Amino acid sequence: MLLLTLVSALLLLHDQDSTRIVGASVAPSPSGRLDAPSRHHVELSQHSEPDPSAYGPNTSSPRTRWSRIRYPLDGSVNVNPVAFRCEFTSDNFADFQRQTASALLCVEVDHKWIQCQPVGQAPSEFPELPAGDHTAVAFLTAREQGARSNESEAITFTILTPTEYERYVEGRKGQEREAYALPEEQDLLTWAANHNSIEEAHVHWNGDMMRDARVSFQQSLPDPLILLIGIKTSVISGFAQRQAIRSTWASASAFPKHAKLFFVGCQPVLSNSDPRSEETADNSNAELLRAIEKEKHTYGDLLTNELACQDSYFALVDKVKAFMHFAVTQFPTAQYVMIADDDIYLRTDQLVRVLQVHGPRSRVYVGQVWAKQFMTPMYSMRSPTHKNYLPEEQYPMSELPPFAFGPHYFISMDCAAFIADNRDELRGLAALDDVSVALWLLALQVHPEHIEHFQNLRDTPCTEGLISLADLSPSAIRIIHANLHADAPFCRGVDLTTWRKVERPFRAAETKRKFTVTTKTAMHTNGLQVTTTFTIDSAGSIEFAYSPSRESVEQHAAAICEHLQPSLVYKFDCSSDVTPKVHSSMAASLEHTMENRETNPAFLGLWIHNLQLFRADATVPAPAAKIVVYSRNAMFSKTLLECLFASVYTLNPVFVVDETTFHQHPEYQGVSPDVVVFSILDGSCWSGWDPRCRQAAADYVQLYGSTSLLVMLSGEAWDVDGLDDSVLLISTVAHVPRRKHVYIPMASLSFGERLIQSPLLLLANTDSGPSSLLEEPQSQLTHRKFCAYMYARCDRPQREYMFDLLSTMEPVDALGACQGSSRAPNEKRWTGRSSIWYNDDAVRLYSQYKFVIAFENGQRPGYVTEKLVNAFLAGSVPIYFGHSESVAQVFNPESFIDCGRFAMLRECAAFVIEVHRSPAKYTRMARAPVIANVSLFHELFSWHPDIPSSHLSDRIREFLLK
Repeated sequence: MLLLTLVSALLLLHDQDSTRIVGASVAPSPSGRLDAPSRHHVELSQHSEPDPSAYGPNTSSPRTRWSRIRYPLDGSVNVNPVAFRCEFTSDNFADFQRQTASALLCVEVDHKWIQCQPVGQAPSEFPELPAGDHTAVAFLTAREQGARSNESEAITFTILTPTEYERYVEGRKGQEREAYALPEEQDLLTWAANHNSIEEAHVHWNGDMMRDARVSFQQSLPDPLILLIGIKTSVISGFAQRQAIRSTWASASAFPKHAKLFFVGCQPVLSNSDPRSEETADNSNAELLRAIEKEKHTYGDLLTNELACQDSYFALVDKVKAFMHFAVTQFPTAQYVMIADDDIYLRTDQLVRVLQVHGPRSRVYVGQVWAKQFMTPMYSMRSPTHKNYLPEEQYPMSELPPFAFGPHYFISMDCAAFIADNRDELRGLAALDDVSVALWLLALQVHPEHIEHFQNLRDTPCTEGLISLADLSPSAIRIIHANLHADAPFCRGVDLTTWRKVERPFRAAETKRKFTVTTKTAMHTNGLQVTTTFTIDSAGSIEFAYSPSRESVEQHAAAICEHLQPSLVYKFDCSSDVTPKVHSSMAASLEHTMENRETNPAFLGLWIHNLQLFRADATVPAPAAKIVVYSRNAMFSKTLLECLFASVYTLNPVFVVDETTFHQHPEYQGVSPDVVVFSILDGSCWSGWDPRCRQAAADYVQLYGSTSLLVMLSGEAWDVDGLDDSVLLISTVAHVPRRKHVYIPMASLSFGERLIQSPLLLLANTDSGPSSLLEEPQSQLTHRKFCAYMYARCDRPQREYMFDLLSTMEPVDALGACQGSSRAPNEKRWTGRSSIWYNDDAVRLYSQYKFVIAFENGQRPGYVTEKLVNAFLAGSVPIYFGHSESVAQVFNPESFIDCGRFAMLRECAAFVIEVHRSPAKYTRMARAPVIANVSLFHELFSWHPDIPSSHLSDRIREFLLK
């Protein structure tokens, strides 16, 4: 509602100004915040940038028709490569999006060249059209060379050679300079040389940074300070952009008094000295340092060493975090913090006017949200050569979360404080600072709001009524300001060839290459992903994915060296230079991750083990690695296997590899695994130990039995008679009549599938654990919703019956597919192991409820699963049904309701209602210790690094190694 008020106010502001709202024909958001006409404009793109319009119309839909090719403009002059953007209208966007998934978007040039791409995939472009005049049409088809539909009207455009195009652009710029009396653009060094001399500060070069005279932040602080703006800029190459902003919308005459602006530069990146030309390099660096210092003294708005970050595109995430910390510590009374690029024109007076009327708000995150503007998800860029490359190992999902586009967005101070306070723990995605902010704020359940008055020239045309327009050159910023100053239209004189910003990065002279190594960790669906960032000359960075379960530190360092050596001016020794730095960087990252509990320690167990076995002296032979191979259906126990076998093989590095990779990877050719782990489900039997599963187990024995130790995992309450005696069975059922058997309950195993939570949380209110599992007060605890029910398998009549019973007395929320015996399963709410973090999802959902129905699939001795644990971790009271004797051996019967102790389920349901309606009884049960037998708990959960016991690894070592 608060965001709705702000967004509506922006709309009202522009209605009063009688200006057109850009993009007002876009479909409304699901919440209905913005009114819109019945027709929806949708964009399709053939472009190499992040594609905000990657979908297309159904070729057979009469509701969709082409409108025009938007880019290149009809009659425009261009240079290769040519990217096409098309616009069309649809009477029903929902039908359009649903029906057009298989359509191809095609562009035909001169009836000769056609580029087609599936709608929604990475677009193509025309890289080498011949110079001269061309015509183009766009159309949709179901397949290449198939029937066309929705064909656009033809456009004409001209291609020039690069030299001709450069002359053309310079000519257009000259015309603009003459028409608007624009000043010549200057770089930083030229400005410093021509600027009126100021007393030079004593600048000392210490090898990697300058000692700056700090900006006086508190001078003339407005009261109230409504908007604090941080403009991301390159200290060295962004000077012309900064000057354009200072002389236009941020000038003293235009900038509102309740706002303050800083250019966010961070520590400048300068070239390191080459011993053969040390004097030349030092002189060049000193000249740049003096120029930077002069700019800081002259304008007082440039932040460099005041921020703990480096001025690099690859460090944009750190730049944003550093400015948030600066904002919170230096300007804590500011109501809103804006992050922007140095290529925007911002009508700050209008934005501040709206924010001033509505006062300070919390949980505000507003900007240009592509996912809402173009009504389609944004996708991860997987091309390693792209500046926005996002490795799958770092972010496995194809879709990005909705985010406010980086050139212009603002957040409330409470959101800025959250980022600042947690800046050391918050991890970014590559150089995607805007996406990273969206992910961070998801922790607060703060989602971005789109306002149509923030646009960017690269993806949308210039239109009237904008508050912010991005992707502008310095001359365009000055022209827009001149237009507004003369009461002319905002977009008067728009020319894409001169208005769009052209990146001109500063290039230092080639010097001897020096490097740094940093390590970051992240979790994804395949487990722990470690990223080693190799930075050359403190400027260009390359990221290398490292999987601790598949390669040693030495192997990883060697792979880095092999990739980098050809590009280095001066070679270095890998073993003495790179490998130690990689190891020390990993050790520091690991220590930081552990100290800050950034992830479940179980995911770090194997990495810790292998890192401790690193040998700094390369001449000392390393012990042979032990290779543990697991089957496809054993994947969900990968973390368990890593921790167990790191404890079993204490003197050897351990690699835990999936079976497919083991057979396909060249380094494993001719090698026999030390241990092979397969699953009871590898035969695709889903209801019992049938002949298919028996045969699958026999196949593993035949294939690996003579060379490897064999382990079978069973998470099902099934008999496994007939399993070969040589196989060690690790199962979730106790008292199996088998010599080589280790019992680990599913309640324990589930902590290998949790992102953060530790089994230590279950020791709440015991002498061995924290004081309380829940920190919320009793009033909030008893005011939760009644009961949650979330299951995917609906063939268990007892729990369906319990849902029906409780639903007749109090509302029970069905969160999964199952919704009682009287209703068919709702497959739209299907739940289960399709997500490796499904346990975390369950805990998050259950935390809203007093009770959780936690009925097991079977009643076998020892069969106690994650269902009980998820409820406990959510602070809910489980309504349990399973093997009562087994569960009571570990878990405290006073902390949950065991329906197995009642003669009838109806009696159990009545007791649930009794507890529900008595705050005292409910609070007593919710606060009761969860664990009854701490010693047995330590044994059954001992595979986890947080538990101080080696019971399970000792048992496995006894069976496998004797």
